[in-house]
Amino acid sequence: MHTQVFEAPLQVMPADVQRAGIAREAGERVVAIASEVIGLIELGARFIGERRLRAAMLAAARQEDAARPAFADSLRRAAGHSWL
Repeated sequence: MHTQVFEAPLQVMPADVQRAGIAREAGERVVAIASEVIGLIELGARFIGERRLRAAMLAAARQEDAARPAFADSLRRAAGHSWL
């Protein structure tokens, strides 16, 4: 059995090029949307963490109110600032 090598230049149809471009753009959009969603999740996690820390600082200020009022005031001022 004899096989013949057929060496012709690769032909790409314009429709294939267009479909590949559309697929690439769609992939880029998916990555961009995923990045935005991850950023929003991280922001939400930081917000929740900050609220918990603020609540803990206010609770500590209430505990220290009678014994150390200056320290309690300092804790309240620190809890009033946002770290985001």
